Amino acid sequence: MRNNYFSVPIIVALFTLVGCEEATRDISIADPTESEVMLNGLSSVEEQAYKEGRDLFFRTFTVEDGLGPFFAEASCGKCHEGAGRGPGKVLRIGRTVNGRFDPMIEFGGPTIQFRSAIKGIPGESVPPEAQFVDFRVAPAVFGRGLVEAIPEETILSNADPYDADADGISGRANYISMNFVGAPTHPELGRHGLKAQLSRLMDFADNAFLHDLGMTSPMRPSELINPAAPNIKDGKKGNDITQSTLEKVDLFIRLSDFPPMLPDTPDIIAGRNLFATVGCVKCHVPSMTTGPHPVAALSNKSVSFYSDFLIHDMGPTLSDGVLDGDAQPQEWKTPVLRGMRFFREFLHDGRATTLHDAIVMHGGEATAIRDAYLNLSSADRDKIVQFVRAL
Repeated sequence: MRNNYFSVPIIVALFTLVGCEEATRDISIADPTESEVMLNGLSSVEEQAYKEGRDLFFRTFTVEDGLGPFFAEASCGKCHEGAGRGPGKVLRIGRTVNGRFDPMIEFGGPTIQFRSAIKGIPGESVPPEAQFVDFRVAPAVFGRGLVEAIPEETILSNADPYDADADGISGRANYISMNFVGAPTHPELGRHGLKAQLSRLMDFADNAFLHDLGMTSPMRPSELINPAAPNIKDGKKGNDITQSTLEKVDLFIRLSDFPPMLPDTPDIIAGRNLFATVGCVKCHVPSMTTGPHPVAALSNKSVSFYSDFLIHDMGPTLSDGVLDGDAQPQEWKTPVLRGMRFFREFLHDGRATTLHDAIVMHGGEATAIRDAYLNLSSADRDKIVQFVRAL
């Protein structure tokens, strides 16, 4: 059992302290607004779609719009500053019942909506039955369209689920059965989310509208369960957002590019070489090429992602108790390292406040590579950090 001693006031205070304040521990953090970059080469129609989606992404919704009745934030942009990661966090709960993971939907899970849009009605609290209570940092949304444009066979070419080459790395795909209205009946390759638990950007956006803003759509028309106030409704009848709204937000995310990497310096070049030498590239694959795509700006592009988009066992220290699709509690998708200089905190829950700390916390399949990093001189370790900060 972990972290189920949090009370609601403490949780809210933690969100205030770690979710929304400007970081002061790393002066190298870039201006978050610089992480918002539109893809080059868009048509005028695509540029207009990007702008309309951006307006909705940063809009603060109200109870009259259908916000809530219980929610984590009132705007996508409150968590995804610029188009980057954080500063917001969500709180996930779960438990194990008869050997099976339970997301505790009947208790308000899997995400706790700790704010209320209804005057006089408190937000959700963590039920005492929860065994796993974990923060998750809001992921960056830039570059997602490029990620989705990678051919499935390209990602699968790096999978080695049985460690056939005996290098200790056994990345595997997470196949997802989706649960929205009209979802395909066959599982799809997961590539979005901390555990590659989402396969499509539209699903990524719609899932966030429901679980973070409490807003229903044609894809997910049912309000979330709040056991403490089961009859409370939001201020709007029917679906809170239209499919058109959802598609516009999807296009803003899809057409958002990665921020440019910093220019090379001798230390950054040395760090890139050391990053490869110690073996980080076994999971953080430097680049992949997208396939043909209706959006020309996403088509056949070689992109420096620094991820294999596979899930890996990262050891018990990073276990969160949560089962996402086929991803086990200790398994996490290799994170994309592009845009790392915009991040305030690292790892899935933000527990690491420096890149060095995040590397040191790697375990499981990454143990040997972590140890190779630790065996470097402090100057060489710093060059690796400089390189990753430049991506």
